[in-house]
Amino acid sequence: MNPLARLFGSTIGKKVLMAVSGLALFGFLMAHLAGNLLVFAGPEAINAYSHALLSRPGLLWAARSGLLMFSSGPYRHHRPTGPAQQGRPGPEL
Repeated sequence: MNPLARLFGSTIGKKVLMAVSGLALFGFLMAHLAGNLLVFAGPEAINAYSHALLSRPGLLWAARSGLLMFSSGPYRHHRPTGPAQQGRPGPEL
């Protein structure tokens, strides 16, 4: 069996994947927040930030691709089935 498939098939591998994806999303959130807070620094600051982003299209596409990859993971279609949901009718998906 492939070592990567075996790693991500185990519970430890799934936890590592969850931690890495969480850190990546947190990093995106902090960078996005810092960029948006430049509105309060004045028009020159936000214009410089905008120019810096637009002059690096590869960085923008990497961020978009990463967000798409992390938001459409292999387990996003699973629904919780704990004791609170058992026996209760729910919407059909």
